Amino acid sequence: RLITENAQQIGGSNLAERLPVVGQDEFAGLAKTLNGMLGRLEDAFRLEQATTQQLRETVEQQRRFTADASHELKTPLATIKAHTGLLKMGELPEEDAESVGAIDTAANRMTGLVNDLLILARADGGSLVAKTANVDLMEAVNEAVCAVSPGGVDVRPAPRPLVVEGNAEAITRLFINLLDNAKKYAGTDERVEVRFAKRGDTVEIAVVDHGVGIAPEHLSRLFNRFYRPDTSRTSETGGTGLGLAICREIATAHGGTIEVASTVGKGTTFTVVLPLAST
Repeated sequence: RLITENAQQIGGSNLAERLPVVGQDEFAGLAKTLNGMLGRLEDAFRLEQATTQQLRETVEQQRRFTADASHELKTPLATIKAHTGLLKMGELPEEDAESVGAIDTAANRMTGLVNDLLILARADGGSLVAKTANVDLMEAVNEAVCAVSPGGVDVRPAPRPLVVEGNAEAITRLFINLLDNAKKYAGTDERVEVRFAKRGDTVEIAVVDHGVGIAPEHLSRLFNRFYRPDTSRTSETGGTGLGLAICREIATAHGGTIEVASTVGKGTTFTVVLPLAST
């Protein structure tokens, strides 16, 4: 009975408990064996706790470094942009104009990367959707279309209203990234489509292109940070490998999901599912 009572007290938070060893019979031998196993299990459990805590601290340090470094880079980048803007306003020799243009392009890419890193740092810190409000999805999508240039994008009619609770800036950024990605890889004369479908208390938003498509072996990793399925093609289009990772973080932060389906040579569809705001 004493062994039973002690055994019932053993758990993940109380692995220091040991079974009493009384006498020299087979129960005593079994208790010794179990105590030895408990000792090894306790050591492993404590090591796991320490490792987990260390990983948490490392992740937090990385998040803070990313956020701090990104903030520090914003000021010099803004200064570079201001100077190149002034230089472009004046009359420059062709060679100098090309150099200024190259600097301006590089600064734009760096600014985009810094903004992406700041978004991911906020996502890692759980503050991506710190302030929420009702967001009209049609307005968010239309803003995104204007941001990437409206030419070549068809927004299909949608049932109204389609309102979600969240951060309007983040949701707009989600669709900017998806549309920008679709326009880069769509065919030259192909149009990108945005379709809406209401499913119960959720809404599906599909961004469809009819471009080159994505090979099946890349699909499961598309939303990983810095993953680029075609580095040569992506370097030409200026991608960082963070756009789709940001899309997933934004969708997840709003209680939603994002999925991809693609056929090589026919195109790609990214589908975002978000919960509708309660009425």
